[in-house]
Amino acid sequence: MWRLFAFAAAASFSLVGCSGEAGLVSVGGIVLLDDKPVGQAAVMFHHSTGSFAYAFTNDDGTFQLTTRTPGDGVPTGDYSVTVCLTKQEGGVLQNVNGVEDDPRPVATEKITAIVPTIYNDPKTSPIKVTVDKSIKFRIDLDSNKR
Repeated sequence: MWRLFAFAAAASFSLVGCSGEAGLVSVGGIVLLDDKPVGQAAVMFHHSTGSFAYAFTNDDGTFQLTTRTPGDGVPTGDYSVTVCLTKQEGGVLQNVNGVEDDPRPVATEKITAIVPTIYNDPKTSPIKVTVDKSIKFRIDLDSNKR
């Protein structure tokens, strides 16, 4: 069973940044892992002020960043970029027919990082970008980085 874990996604509606959408520029792009598109990954641009913008990649790896409203963009500045995608096995109870339908929480049996964990934290991610205008970024990830 595939499940996406996006740290800070729950806080996405309490974002801070420029005052007014006029100060935002359109930023999107594509995420590739070993030259293959990465679908359903969480992409976050972290600004040094503590503000951030986020997106989830489409199945073809493309994304459009959001600060307040879907696809509205980001303020200009320097950002650390994180990308996160995991696979979760277990974590739900099955009924007698093997259908996962029990709403009680169960401990996760196994979580596997699809995107190497070095890319999950703005302190360890090697991806740094400067946004000074509307742009499309190509984010190339390497499965050998740890």
